[in-house]
Amino acid sequence: MSAPAPGAAAGDLAAPPVVFRQSVALLAKNFEYASPEHGDVWSFDFEPLAERFTPGQYVHFRLEEPGLEKPVRHISFASAPSEPCLRFCFHLRAQSDFKQALARLEPGAAVTLFKYKGAFTLPAEPPVGGAVLLAGGIGIAPFRSMLRELQLQGSAASWPWPALSLLHVSREGFLYEPELAALPLAQRRCGRADFAAALEQQVQARPEALYYIAGATGFVNSVRQELLALGIPGDAIRLDDFEGYDEL
Repeated sequence: MSAPAPGAAAGDLAAPPVVFRQSVALLAKNFEYASPEHGDVWSFDFEPLAERFTPGQYVHFRLEEPGLEKPVRHISFASAPSEPCLRFCFHLRAQSDFKQALARLEPGAAVTLFKYKGAFTLPAEPPVGGAVLLAGGIGIAPFRSMLRELQLQGSAASWPWPALSLLHVSREGFLYEPELAALPLAQRRCGRADFAAALEQQVQARPEALYYIAGATGFVNSVRQELLALGIPGDAIRLDDFEGYDEL
């Protein structure tokens, strides 16, 4: 069973999204609102940071509810630095006390963001072979950050990364599909059964590209092995492997 909507009573699963005006400490300003994406996946939007992060990085996200066994999670930015909001996405699974506390958030509750870091970022200039973004499930979050920033830094007549493609695999629903599908880059979405063939097609088309992998630990590790078996050198593979991804 999915967790209740943020701010809803435990039994009120059909409650509409709740708009928050919420104080947070340190790096964030105010929590603005939460919205459902698909299944038990929700996006949480904050006011933007004064400090600038790099698309693809992650931050320490701490809930301040007393008694939580593990109140801190590492979470990728799903928003671009140039966007007028700060966005994260979570699975609201009821079995985790962290997720239960997240679903219980009410206006005014304190949330702390600190220590944003990570090297899972695009180079300043597009490499000769381009780049392929491989996302598993909500692993699309750091790629949304990258792609939205490229869009905001470009222009209507000029996409700044011509040799860039996205392959998103998911068991149910494709997070951020409507907005990303409108971007001018090659992209494909598929289930796990079709992923191996789709990956091989990407490698055949872009053998010199950099390959970025984001998702659950098992997904990241298995895709890395598949790329190596297909002839992609290890130094051309980038992994989003921060601690705690599987707990999101």
